[in-house]
Amino acid sequence: DGSASEDQHLLENIYDALVIASGLSGRIGRVNERAVALFGYDREQFSRLSLAELVSGAGASLMAQISTKATAGSFVIIEAYCVRSDDSEFPAEIALHITGSGVEQRVYVFIRDISRRIQMERELLRLSKATNSTGDGIAIIDENGHFVYHNAALKELLGQEESDDDPGDWLRKQSTPELQEALTRHISWSGNIELQLHQAENSIPARVRIDPIRLDDDRTIGMVVIVTDITQQRRTEEQLRRALTELARSNAELEQIAYVASHDLKEPLRVIAGYMDLLQRRYGDQLDDQASDYVHKAITGAQQMRDLINHMLDYARLDRPSGPLTQVHAGALIHQAQENLRSLIRERHAVITCDPLPTIITAPARLVQVFQNLISNALHYCEQDIPRIHIRASREEDQWVFRVADNGVGIPKEMTERVFILFQRLHTRDEVAGSGIGLATCKKIVERFGGRIWIESNAPEPGSTFAFSLPVTPPEPDDQADIKPPPGLISDP
Repeated sequence: DGSASEDQHLLENIYDALVIASGLSGRIGRVNERAVALFGYDREQFSRLSLAELVSGAGASLMAQISTKATAGSFVIIEAYCVRSDDSEFPAEIALHITGSGVEQRVYVFIRDISRRIQMERELLRLSKATNSTGDGIAIIDENGHFVYHNAALKELLGQEESDDDPGDWLRKQSTPELQEALTRHISWSGNIELQLHQAENSIPARVRIDPIRLDDDRTIGMVVIVTDITQQRRTEEQLRRALTELARSNAELEQIAYVASHDLKEPLRVIAGYMDLLQRRYGDQLDDQASDYVHKAITGAQQMRDLINHMLDYARLDRPSGPLTQVHAGALIHQAQENLRSLIRERHAVITCDPLPTIITAPARLVQVFQNLISNALHYCEQDIPRIHIRASREEDQWVFRVADNGVGIPKEMTERVFILFQRLHTRDEVAGSGIGLATCKKIVERFGGRIWIESNAPEPGSTFAFSLPVTPPEPDDQADIKPPPGLISDP
């Protein structure tokens, strides 16, 4: 009749696999479509099987246990592994309902594949272990604002004992309006707060992050709250702040010393050089060759010392503000560098050429100093009759790369990094004039503007190529405030 037809339709389409057998040890009589799909047997194959053959390891003891628990009209629920037709296994929840007795006994078995549930339980177990192994407090709140999960670290942060009630109200007691708005509107929020502990008079600095839990249909079903104790971070930041303050004070003292040195050291050198020059002009014809050589070396040494002091002061001033960044054509900067070196260029009969150069954004005075030092370095270290220097530039992604190539003596590969270190020299002052500060100055300037400097091999050709990069859009340099000498100190003349 219609009722029987509806019952049959219902049994065929329920989610669980249904197997009906004539007793626990009897043959299977009927199955639904879900059972056919789940086990892989057709209905005729099922009719040749017993219930025990569907359950992995189901011997007489298991069936006896089920028989003992089951009575007519009751359900027995067990979990076991079931066996498909291809001998593969899957975890299942099995519910047995027994009716009748003797030859009239019927066993209705509902079988549900719980592979997904087992996987989720394992994932939840791993998640739980992970959250309990972290020092951050983690909580999950449902859509109604009730705590449904929290890890042990959260209670520890709040100063609660394990026996205390769940920390369901602690978040609502925090006075941060932004935090409360995030909870009310189910939106993401993160920020630092003074976290009130279980003992109301105590608090700790904490960083709180709140994120909504949303389903694929964008429906919010809860919130995840992560609380991090930042007490140690605050201490570290304070230590760093004090260290930076001390460093700034130390740098200020060093610059003050530099100002003093610029006066107190340069003045005696000026006096020495002046008297040596006076001695040479007034009594030069009365001095023998050895004495004249001594006077000449004293004057030269005083001049080298004065130049070294000036270069050291120039290097120290690189920590002072460089002025605003402006747009300028690189060719104008190189022209200014050549003007500053006009006498040396004429003396060496040097030939300086350039490819088309770009317009860049930089602090012009500082970049003139870079080109001037690189050109000067090339002139000093060139043994050719005519020094030749070629400057070119190229755009490489978000960088301008400038290359200054010369036909000088070249630089050994093992020295290509050391030449940028302060006071590092490849030759003695008797061989090549210089202070050993020029390339270190170039490195400091380029790096302050977000670039880098290096040496490229010219092999097998002679000479060297110095390359440096600058960002096409440079950040404003993080200059220190201009440090002035304290009252009573004489500034650099």
